[in-house]
Amino acid sequence: MLSDEIEIRNMRKLQRQLSQAGITSQQTIESFDFSFNPSINAAHIRELATYRFIKRGAGIFFIGPTGTGKTHLAKALCHQACRMHFCGAYCPFHQFFNELNKAELKNQLSRLIKKMIKIDLLVIDDFGFKKINQQAAEYLYAIVAARYGVKSMILTSDRAITD
Repeated sequence: MLSDEIEIRNMRKLQRQLSQAGITSQQTIESFDFSFNPSINAAHIRELATYRFIKRGAGIFFIGPTGTGKTHLAKALCHQACRMHFCGAYCPFHQFFNELNKAELKNQLSRLIKKMIKIDLLVIDDFGFKKINQQAAEYLYAIVAARYGVKSMILTSDRAITD
């Protein structure tokens, strides 16, 4: 009976962490079809799922054309981070900047930026999808600079690194 209660509490905690992270789907490493895109190095992705990169504060870029599995892998790694009791957050690019704008209007920007800096794994999906203004670029720079080498990020993009 005690082990059942512990399991129930662990499942509730995981659901709460996934909800706070913005992960609503069940896109996991286990559900990813590596045969769908043979150019993806499955061993490398499974290595990322061990989360040594989070402990090192490393960043990851998933870059490639639409439909190659970037979003699924980013969500799956965030999902796995939550399962391993790390604090994660998943944001599509447009939502990321909408949240910053809302916080600025409510005079809560510094609190939101501190939260984004503190999170163990920050995932920004479809990075560079559209142009951002100077102010948004400065907010992004502040977050990335504070996280660099300390906290991990995953960025996905359809654009080449040179863009």
